[in-house]
Amino acid sequence: MKTPPEQTGEAQARGQALREMFLLRPDMVFLNHGSFGACPRPVFEVYQNWQRELEQQPVEFLGRRFKQLLHASRSALGDYFCVHPNDLVYVPNATTGLNVVARSLPLQPGDEVLATDHEYGALDRTWRFVCQKRGGRYVNQTLNLPVETREQVVEVIITCWRDLQLIRVSVQAYNSQSDLDRLDAALSTLFSQLQRR
Repeated sequence: MKTPPEQTGEAQARGQALREMFLLRPDMVFLNHGSFGACPRPVFEVYQNWQRELEQQPVEFLGRRFKQLLHASRSALGDYFCVHPNDLVYVPNATTGLNVVARSLPLQPGDEVLATDHEYGALDRTWRFVCQKRGGRYVNQTLNLPVETREQVVEVIITCWRDLQLIRVSVQAYNSQSDLDRLDAALSTLFSQLQRR
């Protein structure tokens, strides 16, 4: 049996360095960054600076500078993601953003949405609602853990594939860049296989 990565010295050092990035109580093991994640210290400090600036001159900030500040922020984010700032929109949280996307898709009767059982509850309910309203089919497929090979993910998806309109694979089971790279490779393999059909 392999030694879990979390038990190696290197992984412990990385974990401790990450822990120090947050304001969480030291006696607490916090596992829910997906739903109610704590804010990293550098982000919190910048956020607090913006909050103080707002409080010092609310009318100036909200009434005169707000649009410019949002545009500058979208421009910086657009540069990072190589997209036009006007193609970016801010939403209060990931669930809201994913709801907007899910409800805007032109799903039709016979279309399918495929997710894994790692999908989080709010989005699982959104997909069920959207598919029910539009006559689509929502498939929530079991993806057993641990996932050790890209072929496992590809097999789960291909097993469920029928007349595919959209694939939404939750990446909550993946917790490192190498895991995400493996997911990317698996999806590339999947799409190659789908194109050959």
